[in-house]
Amino acid sequence: MTVAVLITGGSVMVFLGIFIAATYPTFHVLPMVSIAAAIALVMPVITYPYTQTIWSAFDIRVHPPRPEEFTSSTPERFLPEPPAPAAVDRQVDPASMWASPLRGDPDRK
Repeated sequence: MTVAVLITGGSVMVFLGIFIAATYPTFHVLPMVSIAAAIALVMPVITYPYTQTIWSAFDIRVHPPRPEEFTSSTPERFLPEPPAPAAVDRQVDPASMWASPLRGDPDRK
């Protein structure tokens, strides 16, 4: 829904900007509002499959699936690859991610 709102709102704003710039200084409000309303009603219907895919890709990128989330019947080709040793060394413990760097530092007084 977030992606759909951004795309629809952006489309309406671009239309309004172009309409006002093209008809300035005497633009008519009724045609402008009618066309903007039509864009606002039609754009979510047209872009729904794309916005759903964009949001799903974003969600998977931010929260990659963990191996324990897959069932035993999941084909092996769909299972995530184990991380490389260098990637394991760079992993951060989520519990300590928001901790202050000063906390627990014995050299800091």
